Amino acid sequence: MNARSAPTRVPQLATAQVSCRARQPGLALGRRPSKPCRMRIVPWFSVAALLALAGPSRAAPPSDEQAVLLPLQNFLAGIAKGDKALMFAQVLPDAMITRVKDGKVTRTPVRSLIEGMPPLAGRKLEERLYEPLVRIDEDLAIIWTRYDFFIDGKVAHCGVDVAEVVRRDGHWVITGLADTGRTTCGAAPAH
Repeated sequence: MNARSAPTRVPQLATAQVSCRARQPGLALGRRPSKPCRMRIVPWFSVAALLALAGPSRAAPPSDEQAVLLPLQNFLAGIAKGDKALMFAQVLPDAMITRVKDGKVTRTPVRSLIEGMPPLAGRKLEERLYEPLVRIDEDLAIIWTRYDFFIDGKVAHCGVDVAEVVRRDGHWVITGLADTGRTTCGAAPAH
């Protein structure tokens, strides 16, 4: 097609007769409708245009998602090992944690959480993440995931973790964490 082609004619929306039995009482008994029901039929190209305007899904390649998940996984590994240095390495110095529990919202510097963490003293800590959702836009990413937190093999609390992650000097680091810490948890999914 050359640049001087005639413009394409776009047809008007069509209308069609539809069954009115569901909309007008008494029609199920075989009576004819007093006025026709009409419904707009949207041409296929309108649906295609809306889908095109919505744009492609911006799902990141799995390797990018894994790179974004890595600081959260390492932070949780630090909790499990009682390794404060590993935890500090995953967060920015001014990172905050927001906790939403029993209708109350608290914010604490992650640094305070790490520094105040008692020694494991034989306890086994583990946080399991389920179906993490990762969204990435350039050097900013977010992780949303369900979790169960175990102490000595028993679920202590559960809920949703959210992590805000940024790429800094080629590495992803956590700038903020948030969680809902419910103690009424169902059975943990099989691990």
